[in-house]
Amino acid sequence: MKNSNPSIVFFCSSPARGGLELNVGNLATALAKRGNNVIIYSPKNTLISEIAENNQIQIRYFPEHSKYFDFKKAKMLANMLIEDNCKYLIITHNQDMEFGAIAKFFNHNFKLIFHQQMHIGRRKKDPIHNWRFNRYDYWISPLQIIADDMLRLTNIDPKKIKIIPLGVDPNRLHNANISKSEARKMLNLPDDKFIVGIIGRIDQQKGQHIFLEALNYLKADFPNIYGVISGEITQGHSDRYFQTLQEYIHQNHLENFVQFINYQKDIQIFYSAIDCFVLASSSETYGMVTIEALMSGIPVIATNSGGTPEIINYGEYGFLYTPNSSLELSQKIALTIQNQSQILQMAKNAQKIALENFTIEIECKKFEEIFT
Repeated sequence: MKNSNPSIVFFCSSPARGGLELNVGNLATALAKRGNNVIIYSPKNTLISEIAENNQIQIRYFPEHSKYFDFKKAKMLANMLIEDNCKYLIITHNQDMEFGAIAKFFNHNFKLIFHQQMHIGRRKKDPIHNWRFNRYDYWISPLQIIADDMLRLTNIDPKKIKIIPLGVDPNRLHNANISKSEARKMLNLPDDKFIVGIIGRIDQQKGQHIFLEALNYLKADFPNIYGVISGEITQGHSDRYFQTLQEYIHQNHLENFVQFINYQKDIQIFYSAIDCFVLASSSETYGMVTIEALMSGIPVIATNSGGTPEIINYGEYGFLYTPNSSLELSQKIALTIQNQSQILQMAKNAQKIALENFTIEIECKKFEEIFT
């Protein structure tokens, strides 16, 4: 039986439990709380399905599908969208891009939206990609630099592209009852050090080794410096990488200058505890942790790559350094320590801009402008 109330459907088949999936779940939840009729289509036992269940969002479990030419299940999706009176179908996972386009072939009664969270990558101007991109009514990019890549590497109609930054809930980042000293006590961190923090899964691409190398450069001239690395270790490559980090710490006598802590669900405790935030990834399309740090009013030092320069307005709201250059990173940290009052003022200005442009509420409002 067809639902009489038009719906917004999020379709995501990804089994991963990373930032993309969390962003999808958070946006769907926020839109639903604002009174939109939101339905999530997802396989069972995924992060997105768990978010839907925990937030009482309607969910329809959809079986796994093939990346290409799965016409049977695409028609199944098209029929489900008719039953749910879908007005807007939002695809977020690259693996689902063609699947959504085929569903649109079977059912023209909804607007098809791709919510981009990664760079498009290589040139995609062949007939198959042209057909696929032409099926989409809107293409949502989080930053202008990412949209520019889309225009350069594809033949998509520029009128379809909208810039909507991924949003952060500022309520997760602020707890007026937690002082810096209290936050450090909760994380078992020293209270008398200048603490530089990095957060993210323990992985070579996240650059924790660059962070350690920078601390090693600084320890002689800044004996009060202290690094904290927050992140989870996953089996396989990353636990071998973790051992490499431990060996570097031992070989360079950094035991008294750095500490690992588990990822904190209450992330405001981490941001409250540190004096400076570092993004050491070789490249981040859109670093949510950078947004979180800016919103927390903390000085930011980040790699000059990916979408990060646009987020911090090319150095106006934080320091940029060359990816993989631990020496340059150490120099930026030194500048932050030596010019604390000036850098803190820059961080406060950045916090204001971040709260005006990068909240989940603003993201919802911009999507709702498309929905109307």
